[in-house]
Amino acid sequence: LMLKYEPWAIIMITDFESWLKERVHGAEDFTFDDAFQALKIKRKEVEKLPELKEISCVKVSFAGLNSLIADRLKRIFDGLLIELRDNICTDFGPVDEYLSSSVLFLKKTPSSLSEIVQAKSKLKLIEDKKIPMRDTSRKCEEMLSVLLLQISDEAGPQLNDIVFKMNFLDKRLDTRWNELEHAIEIIADLINGQKEFASKAVHQCRDNLDKKCDDILSQWKVLKLRDMKNINELDMDKISAVLKKLLEEFNLLTSDVSTLKKDCANFGLEVPHLSNINDLEMELKPFCVAWNDFRLYKNELDDL
Repeated sequence: LMLKYEPWAIIMITDFESWLKERVHGAEDFTFDDAFQALKIKRKEVEKLPELKEISCVKVSFAGLNSLIADRLKRIFDGLLIELRDNICTDFGPVDEYLSSSVLFLKKTPSSLSEIVQAKSKLKLIEDKKIPMRDTSRKCEEMLSVLLLQISDEAGPQLNDIVFKMNFLDKRLDTRWNELEHAIEIIADLINGQKEFASKAVHQCRDNLDKKCDDILSQWKVLKLRDMKNINELDMDKISAVLKKLLEEFNLLTSDVSTLKKDCANFGLEVPHLSNINDLEMELKPFCVAWNDFRLYKNELDDL
């Protein structure tokens, strides 16, 4: 008798919480659907257990054991529901964030060249993630279907938030995924249609950079034509300050030129020619180096 009912007794002494987590997270062949089906079979087997069994002249009551087994199976069932609910919430969290943030970004219409470039870069990231996120979304929907089927007749964990978020995925035309696809199409068409705008913006940027370059060049020419003989310490400080300012402006200018080249590459546009920037670089930077060396030499000479 003990050997016959020993498997049921094992259920009572097993640390099922640890066992359940180990099965859910460690077994490659584990599925919640199979687990619920196996549990359903066990529950039916419990219903067939005798309430009383007579052995020779001794009557053995199984009422207490049956009640404990039924309670343990109910706790395992509840544990499976909670594990399944938590798995769905964990797996669907990144999908929910991806859908929400992507649609929110794609609904913003870019109005400048930098925003168009940013939108194009962001669009590529969104499209690269779309397939794996869609696969995860479908797996979550399958798990949710299993969960909702199991709690249809019994009380289960709170699901209002996750059910609401997943109620608009793949089951209707106006789904969150279709909304994303529509937003991607709109922004892609907009970016493609903005190439002419980008071309105009690039040439406008070129004109602005040329103007900045001319301004720096004119200041440099004034400084370069200055008679450097017999200048005093105050004049040298003023020249150093002007050179520092010109060099900072030139570094900002080269940074803007680098950005312009990247923008042209993003839209397949030819990089416009900037007439004076190379001449300015060839004159300004060597002079700054020479001036710093001269000041250092002058200071050392004064110390002597």
